[in-house]
Amino acid sequence: MPEPPLDHRRRVAFVHKARAGSLTIRGMQAALVAKEQVEAAGGSYNLIYSVHPADLTALTEPENEKWRVELEMLWHGLGGAAVFAVGADGVREALGAALLSEQRRVFGEQEWAWATNDAVDVAWFLARGEAALPPWAQHIWLVELDVGWTGDIVDALTSTLRGDAAGASNTSSSAGSSMGGGSCTPLGEGAGGCAGAADSRAAEPDWVSFNIQKADDGWRWFAVRNDAARGDVWRSYRHACRASRRLLHALAAEMRAGRVQSDEAGAASVCAANYEWCVADTSWQPGHPVIGSHPETGEALYRWESVISSEVWGRIVAADAARAAAMGCSGGAVRPPRAGCSRLYHKLKW
Repeated sequence: MPEPPLDHRRRVAFVHKARAGSLTIRGMQAALVAKEQVEAAGGSYNLIYSVHPADLTALTEPENEKWRVELEMLWHGLGGAAVFAVGADGVREALGAALLSEQRRVFGEQEWAWATNDAVDVAWFLARGEAALPPWAQHIWLVELDVGWTGDIVDALTSTLRGDAAGASNTSSSAGSSMGGGSCTPLGEGAGGCAGAADSRAAEPDWVSFNIQKADDGWRWFAVRNDAARGDVWRSYRHACRASRRLLHALAAEMRAGRVQSDEAGAASVCAANYEWCVADTSWQPGHPVIGSHPETGEALYRWESVISSEVWGRIVAADAARAAAMGCSGGAVRPPRAGCSRLYHKLKW
């Protein structure tokens, strides 16, 4: 019996993000499962291995043997073409040496690396991603390796999008047309509501991330930037997010100009500054059914400060499997994606 045709609404460009020295057995398993699930849906899988703020030459130093072992494991498990290592030298080449010095100056010695991981994303995109991704992949999911999920990662991500054209990351006529203007949310000043909602761009937002919100001076990173007079500051979680190619190019232009801000503010604020064309999907908010919770306490478990133990994770998996069965999900995944059948968690560090 022939296989049914793939549903292109589930076809995604997926990029996992791992930091040197932090790969665990669970993380390796997560990468393998994500690759399997993404490719089964007809999508594209890649992994960024970041040694930033060190240069890639640090891989040859004796004290970094663990880094080399991790990278070789990823190459063997995922395929060499799927894994791309990025160091400070790659960021420097793609975005300029001035960016690195400004990041260090603005953030300080202790925090400048982890607060600037969008520079690694953009460096990967310019050096490898833009040329290697298939033409249909005009939007790219960037997912940290410590994000956990139950069910199917494709359905978990695509069901975060507003509308029922959940994962349409392509330009075919079947992609995104049924989303209408529902996800069209220009963030910047003077946008006049949902500017351009009738055109095709409104169906495919440039930025998708959890809890997109306007920041104020109560936020720790509000004033930690060197472009304070440029416009409003917006912020969002980056554990799992989706960016259009044109937004990544806009981010690259900001960085090449030496403008520095926290990675949580980067894409959302740049999108707001380019409100003439940039659209965000703001529907993924606290309480969204794709956000997983503690099975006993009901506490939301998709927060930057949460750490989920292996013991709790075992209970989560069992509880979500029972929940998915009660909802009528097929093995934790449905076609098309339905919010709640597959759920996202952060963070799994073991």
